[in-house]
Amino acid sequence: MLPLITSPTNHRVKHWVRLRRSDVRRQCGEFLIDGRQEVEKAVAAGIEVCTLLIPGDDLADPETVARVTSLVSEHVVQPLGPAAMRRVSYGQRDRDWIAVARVRTERLTALAFPPCPLILVLDRLEKPGNIGACLRSAAAVGASAVLLADCPTDLYNPNAIRASRGAIFQLPVVQCGSAEAIELLRRHDVPICAAEVDAPQSFWETDLSGAVAIAIGNEADGLQEVWRQSATTRFRVPMQAHTDSLNASISAALCLYEAQRQRQFAGNGRKKFDDPIVGG
Repeated sequence: MLPLITSPTNHRVKHWVRLRRSDVRRQCGEFLIDGRQEVEKAVAAGIEVCTLLIPGDDLADPETVARVTSLVSEHVVQPLGPAAMRRVSYGQRDRDWIAVARVRTERLTALAFPPCPLILVLDRLEKPGNIGACLRSAAAVGASAVLLADCPTDLYNPNAIRASRGAIFQLPVVQCGSAEAIELLRRHDVPICAAEVDAPQSFWETDLSGAVAIAIGNEADGLQEVWRQSATTRFRVPMQAHTDSLNASISAALCLYEAQRQRQFAGNGRKKFDDPIVGG
């Protein structure tokens, strides 16, 4: 284990705090993962952990020490005192783990397309919480990949990671431009289905049972024209007439589950989910 750091003004502590800024993450190629569950999912997915920050008094618990060293080398485990831990932690908590991890870039050209892929496209989504929630839903239904098209938000924003509950590490997530994403989908014969508020038919009337890329638009402006023009089908999420629109992450979840429902009946998806649906 590395020597205990107690001071919140320690130079390494200051560096870890700065990693909550996107410009520093881009410059350093590192990001933060808050939470034990999220850290464990990241390690299981092959994410490189440079340093694992843990509360110093965790070292007094043999079970915790065994759990930590089963994940990473003891040479990267950094105990922190309460004040230093609160300084680095989200919401100034001092009991959870934080991993300093190496950014892993997924390339669009390396994306594998399984038979009958189910792909979620998020067009210019800005809110990290929405992106994370969409990733969590995509992982829950077993989506093949998520494409973040022209998204201004850093994929490794800590809020996106927290909202995804670690799902960001469980499926391919690629940041890309809209034009290259559309070209790749066309090359692999994956139809684009655009979710739009004013579409003429609901998703109940739309065939989502085969290979499909479901496109969800920006929180304020919806889909860009390039996605509307490239779509083979436009559909809406059914809503009462007086309702304006749904949150982007809610729309994505509904569309993904409708696609999964249809695929199960068509024999293109899993016959049943592996685990019961639970909250958390």
